[in-house]
Amino acid sequence: MTLHSDRQSADAAGVRPGKILTFIGAKGMDVYNCSVPFQQDGKWFILGRVEPRGAMAQSWTFLFERTAPDTYTRVLDSYTYPLEDPYIKWIDGQWIVGGTNTVVVRGVWQSFRTYFYHGTSASDLRHFSSGPDGMKDIRLVPLGDKIGVFTRPSGKVGFTIVNNFLDLDPEQLVNAQEIPFVREGEYGGINDAHLLEDGKIGVIGHKAYDRPDDGHRTYLVTSAVFDPDTRVVSEQQVLATRANFPPADAMKFDTNQMYDVVFPSGIVPREDGKVDLYGGLCDACEGYITIDNPFAAHGGFCN
Repeated sequence: MTLHSDRQSADAAGVRPGKILTFIGAKGMDVYNCSVPFQQDGKWFILGRVEPRGAMAQSWTFLFERTAPDTYTRVLDSYTYPLEDPYIKWIDGQWIVGGTNTVVVRGVWQSFRTYFYHGTSASDLRHFSSGPDGMKDIRLVPLGDKIGVFTRPSGKVGFTIVNNFLDLDPEQLVNAQEIPFVREGEYGGINDAHLLEDGKIGVIGHKAYDRPDDGHRTYLVTSAVFDPDTRVVSEQQVLATRANFPPADAMKFDTNQMYDVVFPSGIVPREDGKVDLYGGLCDACEGYITIDNPFAAHGGFCN
């Protein structure tokens, strides 16, 4: 089986139950590639990448509060983070937020790196470290008294373990051991990771490839189970494609070049045992669909 054939099989399932999110307070701009929704002080929030349509390297991350079903309103007194594609994790009694910061010189995009923030309130976090130049999609997962770290060197995936989040630095991340998450001809990264009851890690990731029929770059949502002791990756599958999410009019650059893109934010467990899978669509909006828990055979979620 190839990623293209897996994608075609997933497409055939059609649109699954779900919604496109509505964002208030970012008029005239796209909000996409968000964090997963998270609870703080009894309320639900989400961090969203915000940028003008057709812009490059002009992204910011705003904090939004859920004010109605599937509707989020900007928290005006929150800090605005200079990040693309934010993610968030509760670790050691603090929120850890990461995202991609782009470097522009004389109006020309030059490079990027990951910035890390920490604190007890998502509206006011402090920048405490940065990743290596040219590396994005760094994701953390609590592992008892340590922290697992997935890295993304040159379209591949690596993994390392640190004692605490203050140990995150470029040298640690560059030297992470590569793991077999992507195959030849694929690009990919980890977007969300959860420690499971059996000690393994359930990961939600993205994989990309160039379609053989028209050459368009396609981004798919995938899942896998990772054993942090043996470094074995198993149970890889395509979870969803753009065709499985609800339709939306938004389209990056008003062309079709990003029409087949889902950049997963991650999963949120539901009371009925299923999960809501969130993702940025077409580099222009954010949505979710409800799917079976891909890690049900490994027990519940520990974080």
